[in-house]
Amino acid sequence: MEPFFPTVNLLVATPQDFTDVKTSINPDRDLVIMLSWSGTTSDMIDFAGRLLRHHVLMVGITEKPFSDMALVVRKSAGVIPVYSGEEVTVAPLKSALCMLMTLDLFCLSICVATPGTTNTVADRIRELLSIPGHMDTLLGNPDVTSFCEQIVAASRNSVLHYIVDAFHDVGSAKIGALNLEINAWTSLGNAVDFSEQPLFMNIPMAREDFVLVLATSRHRLDEAVRFMKSLHEQGRPFFAVTYLNREVEEIQRFARQVIVIPKLPDHFQSFLDLPLLMLLGFYFGRAHGRQAGEMPRNMAKSVTAGRTRNGNDRSFPIFWMTWTANRTIWDWECIRWSPGPDLYAG
Repeated sequence: MEPFFPTVNLLVATPQDFTDVKTSINPDRDLVIMLSWSGTTSDMIDFAGRLLRHHVLMVGITEKPFSDMALVVRKSAGVIPVYSGEEVTVAPLKSALCMLMTLDLFCLSICVATPGTTNTVADRIRELLSIPGHMDTLLGNPDVTSFCEQIVAASRNSVLHYIVDAFHDVGSAKIGALNLEINAWTSLGNAVDFSEQPLFMNIPMAREDFVLVLATSRHRLDEAVRFMKSLHEQGRPFFAVTYLNREVEEIQRFARQVIVIPKLPDHFQSFLDLPLLMLLGFYFGRAHGRQAGEMPRNMAKSVTAGRTRNGNDRSFPIFWMTWTANRTIWDWECIRWSPGPDLYAG
């Protein structure tokens, strides 16, 4: 969203990041965008209620316009439906792209109503119009399919997988790692940012652990190359996804295998990274013994609820117990994932 509003302070967070709405959000100047595919995550419902009580302006983006969260948000600035269709897993597939596109279009609509943004809006629209063509090129490329099949064949015995990218910028790794986990059933995933290189290098790893580096962010390409160089020097095998750039030959020297994909501006790159990771998830599941007709692993969301009451102190302990039971302490302290795809930005 930053390219849409270069002069506005933007914050992406979860409800747990705000202990006191009154001191954190200014109801006279701030807008909160509530992103939740299902609209039934208890933290989101509770937080929407707190925002409403403090008269904070908010907009909801959800597939379920009559969900508990949406019913609260519609009392403020309203709800935008996504129309992505049903999902069968916690990790979003088509809904991730639909929600991203809806958010971008909403930002564009604000820009249109803002004086002096004509050139910005025109540039963003041209970039948006190029997305379908680039996506067709990506998914229609047989080299991409071969890449996915070949790299998972070498990691069929992995019990841990890591996706490294500009986690705090592009951020595709989070959904990608969870998608691989759900499809494989037998491998746990983590998303890692380039800035966490020193910490990551100190983690003991088995040779069969799967590591994929997404070097698709133009303004953080140098960090990606340094990360891959460090992996190479420590003898840790990894695979890489990148675009045509000045460092391609060096990346090919470091990685076991590299695929070059089309490039969009960094703020839209997720529209290409995510389809690739979803395709990879299918072959990753096949390599771990899953069949094409099987349903993905059922990971019930412990934070999903209906019509919650007095939930201010309820959801966090559930969140903590769930993740300490299924993840390592390092995951919690350094990656700080949140369960499910639900986020809000304000």
